[in-house]
Amino acid sequence: MALMYLSLTSRGSNVTYCRDGVNFAHEKTVTFRCRLRHDKNGGAWCPKHMVTREALEYLEVNLHTMHVVVAVQTQGRFGNGMGQEYAEVYMLEYWRPSFNSNMWARWKDRSGRQMIPGNSNTYTVVEQRLDPPVLATKIRIVPFSEHVRTVCMRVELVGYRWHEGLLSYSMPQGVQRGAEVDLSDRTYDGREESGYLSSGLGQLVDGQKGQDIFRLDLMGHGKGYEWVGWRNDTVGMAGHPVEIVFEFDRVRNFSAMYLHTNNLFSKDVQVFSHAKVHFSIGGHQFFGEPVFFSYMPDVIMEHARNVTIKLHNRVGRYLRLQLYFAAKWIMISEVSFDSDDHGKEYPLQRDEVQTTPSRDDRAKSVGASAGGPSGGTDNSGSKQYIGLVIGVLTAVILLLMGAIMFIVVRNRRLKSGPGHSVLPGAFGGAEKGVTINMK
Repeated sequence: MALMYLSLTSRGSNVTYCRDGVNFAHEKTVTFRCRLRHDKNGGAWCPKHMVTREALEYLEVNLHTMHVVVAVQTQGRFGNGMGQEYAEVYMLEYWRPSFNSNMWARWKDRSGRQMIPGNSNTYTVVEQRLDPPVLATKIRIVPFSEHVRTVCMRVELVGYRWHEGLLSYSMPQGVQRGAEVDLSDRTYDGREESGYLSSGLGQLVDGQKGQDIFRLDLMGHGKGYEWVGWRNDTVGMAGHPVEIVFEFDRVRNFSAMYLHTNNLFSKDVQVFSHAKVHFSIGGHQFFGEPVFFSYMPDVIMEHARNVTIKLHNRVGRYLRLQLYFAAKWIMISEVSFDSDDHGKEYPLQRDEVQTTPSRDDRAKSVGASAGGPSGGTDNSGSKQYIGLVIGVLTAVILLLMGAIMFIVVRNRRLKSGPGHSVLPGAFGGAEKGVTINMK
């Protein structure tokens, strides 16, 4: 994937703007000042207030569409040699459409650190790589200082367009395996409530594939870091599959999905026995028959592997994946999709309209459910087809029963009639009277 600078003004209608927490009405002015290697009109973005530990000042970059940001480049204010302001440390916040409008996530590296080293002078360009990378439509650069000081910055973002369209996934949080192996999703940036993750992204899309032996700690982040795992006897999981709901930016046509899974069967870890994939437009009602996938168990090779599930050009904006246990543990490292923009607009489903129905609406609803037409042509067509099949089967059964009854009655009549010789006459001829003259 070719990297590009993201915060410069681009051609066309999708113009990328910078703005701060004060100059919301002067985005073009702030955009001009915040560019890297530009030294006009003051030479940098300088917040109205001095920076403190509270770190309330920020520079916001609007990318308009989903991008993967892999690095940040910063400079101070050179000002033709007169500038003295720069940011020694800053933080990064980001937003994407799956978040609430007032919810911004704070970036952390894989060790949980939030502070990003900045500049030590006003002219040198300093680039900091972001690991894990950030998936967002808006980025905020938040300067930080232990002491009250004036800060000025010039900023550039480095990354690429996120064409896969995935906005979030929701699922049960991974669990601990023993005292040393943590199989939770440690980089998840959404909400976690009662052990359930929602509206965020994390390790399943961070580009890091787990090793065959999950107990290894090759990168220094902890054993099992690259894997998210579930156990079949966990509270709330017993007897149920692992269920993951994926949300995309628009309705898409899906051809395949790919899962990097562990198969260390000697440690009670195997690829799922089978999977079901359901599709939805609005995220509440999952329509149609699911795509069913069955995996042949492998108890010979223990290496981790990619499993491909063909989705047969099914359409939806939400995708619900159910993974069924083949052993005690299921472990997933990465998930990706092949899909295209479907290019059609779909109305809201009835379950998404949150208004309270009136008394007349409820009466109409009851009348429709009692004898009115069904809500969709697909459902009525499928019902007619099922009724036709049932009618044909009933007719076949009745014909078979009639034939059986006819055979039984005929046999009984034959048995109740006069007896017949097996050989009606000698040599098969008709028996005739014979007169013998005894003279």
